[in-house]
Amino acid sequence: MKSIAWAGILMGVALSCLPVEAAVLREDTVDTGKIKTDAVTAAKILNGAVETAKLASDAITAAKLAAGSIETAKLATDAVTAAKLITNAVETAKIKTDSVTAAKLITSAVETDKIKADSVTTAKIINAAVDTSKIGTVVGDSGKILSSCAGVAVWRVGGTCP
Repeated sequence: MKSIAWAGILMGVALSCLPVEAAVLREDTVDTGKIKTDAVTAAKILNGAVETAKLASDAITAAKLAAGSIETAKLATDAVTAAKLITNAVETAKIKTDSVTAAKLITSAVETDKIKADSVTTAKIINAAVDTSKIGTVVGDSGKILSSCAGVAVWRVGGTCP
């Protein structure tokens, strides 16, 4: 930081004109009250000069962040939690295709009452995912019963397997 220090003025003429280096300024002689409002710009701030410890707790607000300035790589692992999300912040339109997998769901997160009608089709069921241990007794049309006979799910009429 360079500025000019005047040793004295005689009849409007400078008697001495010396550049002042930041190294010769006494600590705490320049504070924010002595700096012009527009004197400090991004171009005048040294790389690494602004650190988290130097920011006021309310200095950074959503309004001051440029669009796209916060990327996933810049977030700490535990920075975004369910408690920090506002209501309706996560909607279907905001979820990337194939980003929600069974491995990312907690146990019992998807119950029958949460499944939209006609959304589970044969094409969406993994091969061998439904076996006789997962089939209960279901009564269908015309008194037919879906049950397991010799390890195979069948519709039957009556109490015995064919």
